[in-house]
Amino acid sequence: MLKVVGDTNFWIAVAGWHGLAHKLYLMLRKGQFVHLTTVQILTEIGHSLRYLPHVTDDIAYEWYCTIGMYSQVMSLSLSAVEHINVCRDPDDNKFLECALWGQADILISRDKDLLVLDGYRGLRIQRPEALWSLLEQV
Repeated sequence: MLKVVGDTNFWIAVAGWHGLAHKLYLMLRKGQFVHLTTVQILTEIGHSLRYLPHVTDDIAYEWYCTIGMYSQVMSLSLSAVEHINVCRDPDDNKFLECALWGQADILISRDKDLLVLDGYRGLRIQRPEALWSLLEQV
């Protein structure tokens, strides 16, 4: 089964629009791939969702719970993993850590700071369209 990490911008697109990201979310709900995340990532998503004009605290919390329910939430204890510090935006390192230690096949993002690291330690870091193409082949 394909393992995927979606960054915060991916989940903002899922919650805020009904485009490709939302279609991928529906595929996740049907069990067509496994999504990996951490509590740290979920917390960032919950906070970031509050910047959308139609998202209240209750809606942000519902998304936090829903994403957690449809994800494999990994525990990356401070002593158990090597911390990565290669992103231009240090806040993005947590996505690489989750993807690498969870042995993800692809990290999906539209963030240029992550996309430039495509191939880092063999990890595919690509736009949501790449995940869509992979899932269409299955």
